[in-house]
Parts: sequence; C-alpha cells; structure tokens
Amino acid sequence: QQQQQQQQQQQQQQDDNAHTAATDVYFKSDLYKDVISIVRSGPSTTDSLIWPNAFEILAHSLRSRNGFRHVTQNLGLFSDLIISDSKKRLSEFKKRTMIPSLSVADRLSVIHHFLLGARRSGELQCFSPILDSTRVSVNPSSSSELLRSILECCELGLLDNNNDNQLKAMAVHGICLLATCVCDLAVHTLNKIENNSNSSSRKIPVLFSVLEKRLVDVAKLAEEDTSYGPVKISAIVGVANFVGNNYKGKSMPSAANNFVGNKYKGKSMPSAANKDNRDNTNINNNTNKDTNNTGNTSKILQDLKTKVTARLGMRCIVKYIASPFEDLANASYTLLRNIATHTWGLEAIAHTAGLLESLLDRENGAGSAKNAYEWRFAVLQALSVTIKLHKISDRYIDGSTQERIAEFVKQGPHYKEPAAPQVKIATDTR
Repeated sequence: QQQQQQQQQQQQQQDDNAHTAATDVYFKSDLYKDVISIVRSGPSTTDSLIWPNAFEILAHSLRSRNGFRHVTQNLGLFSDLIISDSKKRLSEFKKRTMIPSLSVADRLSVIHHFLLGARRSGELQCFSPILDSTRVSVNPSSSSELLRSILECCELGLLDNNNDNQLKAMAVHGICLLATCVCDLAVHTLNKIENNSNSSSRKIPVLFSVLEKRLVDVAKLAEEDTSYGPVKISAIVGVANFVGNNYKGKSMPSAANNFVGNKYKGKSMPSAANKDNRDNTNINNNTNKDTNNTGNTSKILQDLKTKVTARLGMRCIVKYIASPFEDLANASYTLLRNIATHTWGLEAIAHTAGLLESLLDRENGAGSAKNAYEWRFAVLQALSVTIKLHKISDRYIDGSTQERIAEFVKQGPHYKEPAAPQVKIATDTR
C-alpha cells in the first residue's frame, strides 16, 4: 500500500510538472497574446461571440496556480474590465488608451472568475490591502485599486434599480467570495490586522470597512427579501461560507465520533452540503479557525462574522430550516451547522429560545425538506464537538441538555424510540 501511494504521488507530481510545462508554453504563445488583446478590446459590435469565447479561455487559465500567476501579472487588466463607468473616462485620459465598456453583469462575471481562481490557486496576496491599510496604493494597476473596483461593482449589483434578481445574486456571490478569500489570507499571514482587545485603539483599514458594509447588506437582503429565489439562497449560502465550518477536515473527539466513524467514514455528511456551493468550489472552511481555539484568525474577522450573523438573525435561520423548499432549507442548515462550530455560535444557539428543544425533538424538529434529518444531525454533531472542546460551553448549556445532545449524536440521525410493549389482558371468553 505504501508503494502504491508513493507511485501515485510520483505520478501526480509528474502530471503536475507536465501541466506546468504545457501552460508555460501556452502563456508564451501568440494565441495567449491574442486572447488578452481580444479581452482588452471589449465586446465586439460585429461578432457577439468573439469576446465571450476569449474571456472563457482566460477564465479557464485562472483555475490553476501557474495559470493564475501568469494571468494576474498585470492586475490592471482586471481593473480595466471591472472599473465603474464614472471612473472610466478619467482613467482613459490618464492612460491615453480605450478601456472596454462592460455591463454590470459582465463585470460581475469577471469578478466571479478572478476570485474563484484566487481561491483555487491559493494566490491570495492581492487581497492584503483589505487587511493592511499600509499596503493600499493609488496606482491604477495595484491590487488595492482592483479591490475598490470589485467592491464598487458589487454595490452596483446590490442596488440595481431594475430588480434583476440574477444580477443581485451575482453581486451577493462576489461579496461573500471576496470575504472568504480575506479569511483565508488572514490565516495564512497570521493576523495582519492587529488583534487588540482595545477596540478604540484598533485602526480599521478603509477597504475592510467597505467590505463589512457590503456583507451587512447581504445579510439584510437574506433577512428582508420576502420572495423565495436566487438572491435569498445566494445570500444564505454566501454567509455560511464566510462563517466557515471550523471542524472541516479535522478529526473529532472520539466520544462525538461514535456514530459518524462507522456510517459516514470518509464521506461528507450530508451530501447536500456540496449542492449549496453554487460556484462548484470546495471551500476550505478549515482555514476559518476559531479565535478561541487557535487564535490564528484575527478577532476583528470573528467580530464581523458575529455581526453578519446577528444582522441576519437566528430566528430567521430557524424559520428557513423549516422551509419546504429544499435548497433554502439546506442552505440554512449549512449556515446553522457552521455557526455551531464556533463558541460565539454556540452561545447564539443557546440563547435562541426553543431552538435546542426543537432540534432534539426527533418527531417534529428536523423539518420537511429532503435530507432534513441528516442536516439536523450535522448541527447537533458540530454542537457536541464545540461543547467538548470548550469549557465555556457550561455557561450557556446546562449539563442535562449536553447529555441529551451527546446521546442524540451517539444514536444517529434516524434513530427511533422503541415502541412500548403491549400487554394483552386476559378476558373471560366462551
């Protein structure tokens, strides 16, 4: 088995090297230069397919680490594509060059592929200005200007006067994807924001403040939008990804792993979790570590997660998990499960009247959506792990309720109480 694993690793390394060599050749070719030239020129008035096809090729190049590095060597390309119309004429005057004019939807598509490429490749340094005010630059080709353009474009999408739900959903997705990139970067750089307990002396970078406002807008949309549709789903999924599953990819305490270790070993549980990630990404939520556990994520980011969750409202989440619409219920359960992996989330759940009793009610507490029982179990399992890892849990959940949660997890999601034996009473019959 060890030899097979070594051979597989060697083969994977050879494949990676071959792919890197092939992409190096491509990025030096005239074909790549032509693609960049077409993308820079903007949508064609004579052939409507030229620009979308060229951009699709460019977006595909962003999906690998090597490709992302090559394409983003000039961040000015993305700034030009995303820049708002109000700044376009001034920028054209300074550069003496024409900048492509894209619709808000096209610009949001550019943002989507750029952020998705950053997450997949792990190339996150361009997001540093959001965490570190000393790295903000007014250079139009700098990452700070690109980030300003991204935030401005997403704001345009959120404030769309035509009530285009698809456009708003794209803007919501862009904001939350940017926020998860920032969380990943904060872990990799080990607290670029000062983790100072005295909030009055802590200087918040300007770009971070703008991101905070947009995230609160997203939570507001999820809570206030009465219609069931893509905006609400995107908002809840986006907040769930931003909050993060603190135990993703980690081994859980054995006492909480009795059931999962057998039935769900090596599987993601429940399978519907992957369905909510509409961008087809595997979000590495294990990078969003709890400040009370590892201290790697800045307290300011944890405060923001708490603030966004509070704006959405726990009662709103409780209402949505009981929704008959599967995607809305699954998205809300994803968020509740992720909240349960944080100590501040445990406190929020404990302080939501009736929530724990409802989750522990095997007859009626799960909801009517498909996979509701598995999702309810995932929430209680995460809560059980948080209780075992943090003594502070005793302040919010009493001992008897903790025992009920542990017993629920041990029994599994589909356990049913055995029926009481029926005693037949003898009667005089002829």
